[in-house]
Amino acid sequence: MVIHFLRLKVSPRDRSNAVRTIQSVIGPTMARPACLACCLHSNVDNDDELLLEQRWASRESMDRYIASSTYSNLLEGIELALEKPVVEFHQISSSKGIEHIEEIRHIAVVKDEKRAVS
Repeated sequence: MVIHFLRLKVSPRDRSNAVRTIQSVIGPTMARPACLACCLHSNVDNDDELLLEQRWASRESMDRYIASSTYSNLLEGIELALEKPVVEFHQISSSKGIEHIEEIRHIAVVKDEKRAVS
């Protein structure tokens, strides 16, 4: 799996245009078979900061998307950024869910109990 983050800061004046442009590509992006998720987030502490998160089944499918006209439309939204956007690609080899938290918390409790007994 590949996770693609695109973080940009926009002026309050351009925010609605940027959001509208980015939202216009979410549907077509999600329609691609290898797209697992595509979400636009807003920073609750800073309305001027937007984060687009995409999850792809493979790097090849994401690369095909980046070469597509849909991604070209997304780039139009990036042009509204106040500064150079932050673009990240993360290749994920494995992932865990809440069971990882439960496992770690259980290990911590057992260690604390052993310390208390010693």
